[in-house]
Amino acid sequence: MGKEELELLPIEDEARRALDGDRDALDIVVRALQGDIYGFALRMLSNREYAEDATQEILVRIVTRLLQCGELHPRRQKESSGAIAPQLRAARRRSH
Repeated sequence: MGKEELELLPIEDEARRALDGDRDALDIVVRALQGDIYGFALRMLSNREYAEDATQEILVRIVTRLLQCGELHPRRQKESSGAIAPQLRAARRRSH
């Protein structure tokens, strides 16, 4: 098992509990992912407000996927990139 997989195991355990209806577990999952996602969004967008918005959108996507598919995969960066791309385009249009 790789380092990233080892770090995700506790989150996956909480994700399973969240699927069983445990709202505290869902909160743990969101809080565990929030900092890394925000950091990524801030590096990509260079704007706190946009990064906060992107973080919320990404977390909604992750929770929705979790609840719909019953799985949590380490695809956070792909999810993040997809959510940030429209905001990057909008920020570029505003700066020109």
